[in-house]
Amino acid sequence: MWAKFENCKAFRCATCQIMYHPQCIEMPDRMAALVKTYEWSCVDCRVCSVCYKPEKEDQIVFCDRCDRGFHTFCVGLKQAPRGTWICEIFCGSKLTPMKGKPAGKR
Repeated sequence: MWAKFENCKAFRCATCQIMYHPQCIEMPDRMAALVKTYEWSCVDCRVCSVCYKPEKEDQIVFCDRCDRGFHTFCVGLKQAPRGTWICEIFCGSKLTPMKGKPAGKR
């Protein structure tokens, strides 16, 4: 959900209902535009987008395109990838790390 706050767009966590400015959580504009298309959850409320379980949070990686979280074992990874990682499930990329900024937990 998007809301106007002093001429900037903010969105709401679908779980806890807290509002976030993309700039305040260092979310790139491209990602912010994508998260408004689904029921986004903040890092404190996020669960795995495959099994919907919050357990083993130390094994959850986040897609650098859509910001969804995934257990490494739910997407066939032996460990958290180094570099940028794009999920295959929602973003249509291969389940391999891509060169770029560090990925992993946020």
